[in-house]
Amino acid sequence: MLLLCSNGLTCENLLDCVRQEIHFHSGEPRAALIVTGDPIYKEKNYHVPRCVQELESLGFGVDLFDLDKQPAQTLFSYDCVELIGGNPYTLLEALRKSQARPVLQTLARDKLLIGWSAGAMVLGPTIALIDQFAPEMNLPDLTDLTGIHLTNVQILPHYQRFLSRYEQLENRCQHYEQTFHCTVLRLNDGEGIMIDSQNDNFVKIF
Repeated sequence: MLLLCSNGLTCENLLDCVRQEIHFHSGEPRAALIVTGDPIYKEKNYHVPRCVQELESLGFGVDLFDLDKQPAQTLFSYDCVELIGGNPYTLLEALRKSQARPVLQTLARDKLLIGWSAGAMVLGPTIALIDQFAPEMNLPDLTDLTGIHLTNVQILPHYQRFLSRYEQLENRCQHYEQTFHCTVLRLNDGEGIMIDSQNDNFVKIF
């Protein structure tokens, strides 16, 4: 299953959703928390302790994982993989360089893949939406904004917070939808969507 969130597993509904998807086996289930989304602080990102605590509360043993230093294929040994937020441009570049797409595709199909904020946006078809609001984040100067494309769903995380941060956010988002003939799912913090990656159908929306 694929779970896209605004700011992580920050409500009981999302935690319950993950509990239902955990397939326990002999031994402690393991989760990898991918910290590559923050190109500066990585494992010292201030969200990391919270994310580790959330995963541990679900019964996972947690390892911090950096795709800039560790091969993506190692992720096959985990029962759950979570991508934290940060910079979607640098994260997308790291996913491409590490050839992580087939690994993440398999994890979304057979196990549980969680992405939130930038970690959710890169798993969709494109990150062109964020380019409408924060092109200054494009530090690697990407010209191809095609995402990992594990789903056709495009999300806009932190919607209520972004309304006060970006001028005319809703109007610009609607213009984007009309221009690119797509639908953007606006998620507030504490919200997420579970997707069956095999048929790209919504399972639950929180």
